[in-house]
Amino acid sequence: MKEIITQEQVEVILKIVAVSAPAAGLVIGAIVGLIRKRIVGGSVIGVIIGFTGTVVFGLWRMYTAVGEHFGYTNTVCIAIQLAVFTVIGICAGFAIQRSYSIKSLCEGTESSREKSFNASEDL
Repeated sequence: MKEIITQEQVEVILKIVAVSAPAAGLVIGAIVGLIRKRIVGGSVIGVIIGFTGTVVFGLWRMYTAVGEHFGYTNTVCIAIQLAVFTVIGICAGFAIQRSYSIKSLCEGTESSREKSFNASEDL
C-alpha cells in the first residue's frame, strides 16, 4: 500500500516552514505594527509567532527520534511523548496568559479577573 505523503515529504515541508515562518512573522508583524503605530512591538511579536514553525520542526524531529528508538506503539514511547507535549502545552499556556496580563498592565486596563471582582463588589 502506498502512502499519500511520505515521512521525507513531511520533513521537507517542515524544514521550509521552520526557515520561512520567522521571516514571514517579521514582515507580517512589522506591517501590523506599522498600522498600530508600534512597529518594533509588532515585529517582535511576529517573529515570536513565526518561531512556532521552528518549534514544530524540532518537535517533529523529537517525535521521530523517540518513535524510531523505542517503536511508535511502545508504551514507553507514548508515555515520553505524552509527558513532553503536556509540559510544552502547560508552559505555552502560562506564557500566553502571562503575556496577556503584562499587556493589560502596560495598557492600563483591568484584567477580566479584576473586572469580575469589581463587579461582585458592586452587588
